[in-house]
Amino acid sequence: MSFLKRAWLSITRRTGKSLLLLLIVLILGNAIAGAISIQQASANVEKKIKSDMGAAATIRLDYEEYEKLWQQYQDNPESMPTINPPTPELMQTIGSSPYVKYYDYSTSNEAGSETVEKFTPQFLQEQQGMGGGDWDKYYAFSLRGVQYHKVLSIEEGRLNLVGGRVFTEEEITQGASVAIISKKLADANQINLNDTIVLSSFIMDYENVDANTGMPAVVNQLDYPIKVIGFVEPNTAPKTPNQSGNREGDKYTEAFMEQQTANTMYLPNGFIINFNKQQLLASMEANPKEYEGVDESAFKQTWYEPVYILNDPGDLERFKEETTPLLPELYMVATTADNYKDIAAPVEQTTKMANYILIVAVIASILIVTLVVLLFLRDRKHELGVYLSLGEKKGKVVSQIVAEVLIIALLGITLSVFTGNLVASGLSSSMIQAQMEKEAQNNPWERGMSMSMNNVDDYMSTNLTMQDVVSAYEIRLTPTYILVFFLVSLGTIALSTLVPMIYIVRLNPRKILM
Repeated sequence: MSFLKRAWLSITRRTGKSLLLLLIVLILGNAIAGAISIQQASANVEKKIKSDMGAAATIRLDYEEYEKLWQQYQDNPESMPTINPPTPELMQTIGSSPYVKYYDYSTSNEAGSETVEKFTPQFLQEQQGMGGGDWDKYYAFSLRGVQYHKVLSIEEGRLNLVGGRVFTEEEITQGASVAIISKKLADANQINLNDTIVLSSFIMDYENVDANTGMPAVVNQLDYPIKVIGFVEPNTAPKTPNQSGNREGDKYTEAFMEQQTANTMYLPNGFIINFNKQQLLASMEANPKEYEGVDESAFKQTWYEPVYILNDPGDLERFKEETTPLLPELYMVATTADNYKDIAAPVEQTTKMANYILIVAVIASILIVTLVVLLFLRDRKHELGVYLSLGEKKGKVVSQIVAEVLIIALLGITLSVFTGNLVASGLSSSMIQAQMEKEAQNNPWERGMSMSMNNVDDYMSTNLTMQDVVSAYEIRLTPTYILVFFLVSLGTIALSTLVPMIYIVRLNPRKILM
């Protein structure tokens, strides 16, 4: 009789023991299947969310390292090493990387105007005390420098060019007095294409402050005629946090973000560099005590905010590895993928628990199945002795036992594929919900809120929230999940049969039958 037939007969005749082993494999298989399901779902979420975040990177100061250095030189700040920001030449070199699709670097400032009024959304107009008074006049507009003449935000689809044109390369090189502004600002001030508007830099005397208004006196005003060459609108309305349940607060946040976007003007970097220089010189003249002992050359360094758009989110880590050695001391590469940890805490915590469950389940399976099979074999010692005394080779006896275990295990594992998936779905949902509630208590405002305050924020911040991550989390039966589960489970069963097989190999039929 073949060992396979004996294995089948042994299973069917020992129904109780076979069902007991099946039940054990099914229970342990559910734990393994559930853990693998959660791991697979988490990996899919991370891939999808990072893809939705985009493939952007920037170069910024490593604030943690800077803080350590500052603590080190706190007793003698004058001996602290000078921070040298990346130069335009270095940013261009980094931009030539094969991973980069296109890039830009930007300087910025704020300006006011006597003739152009700041755009204020209706909601903020209706709120009492929401106006900024004279400050709205003096610092009404955010000036954002552009080096990439096609304008990165337009190329990336974050802004729509709804009128006019983008910059020419010549305008960027010369630092021309031309601007692209928002359509809302243009409509509010009846500005047409090719109109000239006047932006102003108001120079304050900070020692002469009005006691009633708290405003310093304006001692000088530098005017800059600007030609409007294009109008833009945001492609989509930004998301706002609503986890707080404070709808009034949400409306304010939406209105503030709308106002910030509408009052941003895009101009060539060269123009803003000249604007900043003249503003500084005039401010130094108006406030000699504030700048006493300060050499003008100390302000010659221009600080830029670079943004690199990569071809694929999968290139972010490789781009970071290749770029980091090129950077000045205390600078680092930050990417959109870094934000994933901030909004994916519930899923990551669930994944950690799933990893622990998988490790414990595999170890428990090896120990329990080994013990059960070993106990069964001890009860069948006389039967195995008869086989060996009749001349059956130990290899075939071992094959019979392995076949018995594998037949039962395959049935249990197959059932576990479906039941474990169901268990993982219900369990992980509860775990994620609990983690979300915990995060909400720690931070009543939902993470992931993006306020576009500068060029980098447009790309490095994310509108995705924890709820978006959870919505993308889905337990599914996939070929990858089934393959990984069967490999892990069968590998565990194979390890579980090692000790029992050693027991069979060491059997002496003469001693058994005496």
